[in-house]
Amino acid sequence: MDRPGKLKREEGQAFVELVLVANILLLVVLAIFQFGSLYSQRIQMTDAARAAARKAATYGGTDANDNTLRDAAQAAGLASAKVSTNNPTSMTVAWKVQNNSWVAGNQVTATVSVPGSVDVLGFVVWSGQITGSTTMRIEKRGVS
Repeated sequence: MDRPGKLKREEGQAFVELVLVANILLLVVLAIFQFGSLYSQRIQMTDAARAAARKAATYGGTDANDNTLRDAAQAAGLASAKVSTNNPTSMTVAWKVQNNSWVAGNQVTATVSVPGSVDVLGFVVWSGQITGSTTMRIEKRGVS
């Protein structure tokens, strides 16, 4: 029988509360880590797009549309993008050229994509494409 004024024993209460709260906090920390990793991949794709667009734009163009220059510039841009990322096998690069003509002064846009996903404790929260895009102006090719 309890006497009035005497507290009951609560030795395990703090431990039970810790276990209940720690699970939620651990889940939040893991989610933050996963989304941070996703953001890091997004930055890496933006850098790969910048490298691809820069390489293609500095490859140059002439005053007239030249498809052979376009193909060579885009191949060089793709190689440059693959060097700047740590997952080049699943990476794709999509190109968009202003007015569909490879002419000095027009803009070229490189969009780099890789598949990505966010999973927390084995549950896939999000999956899709991680993309980055950059636009640059095609430079005038030097006469050699």
